[in-house]
Amino acid sequence: MMLLPSLLDNRLYVRGFYDQNFIMGNTIDRNFIVVADTQFGLRLYKGLHAVTELRYNGFLAEQDRFGIALGLEYKINF
Repeated sequence: MMLLPSLLDNRLYVRGFYDQNFIMGNTIDRNFIVVADTQFGLRLYKGLHAVTELRYNGFLAEQDRFGIALGLEYKINF
């Protein structure tokens, strides 16, 4: 989804996913586990984007479930 498309000339976007994993024959204290990721990106030049990702992984230990990443991404269309 583009954010402020007319103001920023389609340069800022948000993307993400949400997976809910159902556990059958539950041997742990929860019957579903969530994995989610949200990415904010800003197009710098042509296919080059600066990105920030916010992550949650319910499969990891409680102190390691949340994370943030910063980086560059290059999109190649073919």
